[in-house]
Amino acid sequence: MATTVTHRDRRDSQPDEQPSDIRTTARRYGAFNLVAGALGLVGPLVWGNDDDLINLGAGLFLGRIAVNSPHAALHAVHGLHGIRAGRDAESARRYMGVSGAFFALFAAVGIGKFGFERGVHHVAGLAVDGYGNAGHAVLSAFSVLALSRND
Repeated sequence: MATTVTHRDRRDSQPDEQPSDIRTTARRYGAFNLVAGALGLVGPLVWGNDDDLINLGAGLFLGRIAVNSPHAALHAVHGLHGIRAGRDAESARRYMGVSGAFFALFAAVGIGKFGFERGVHHVAGLAVDGYGNAGHAVLSAFSVLALSRND
């Protein structure tokens, strides 16, 4: 008498669950912020200060965007939160909503204080400039747009 042994692949026993759009968006948005923050901490990439390997002072990232270590660290931490929030849809929605509100507020304060002027300015201890204000407004708009999409 022959015995047939069937081996089930682990993938067969679990339902095919694709992450929702908002979860994927939160993870990618978080990864973008993490990379931006990490690069902003690399001294040689920040021009206009004498920092060596680690950027501590205010300067211009690649000669274009104002950044200092608190600003870069905030982007990095915010990015880590986004990657973690991408684990479930409700956390991802909350993360994108908070991101939209925070970046909108930060852009509005920066634009209100110095508009789109070039050069290093400080808002709440964070180095920003006109490009930074525009970038934060774009990040806010992207967050709101991501929330408005249906899963």
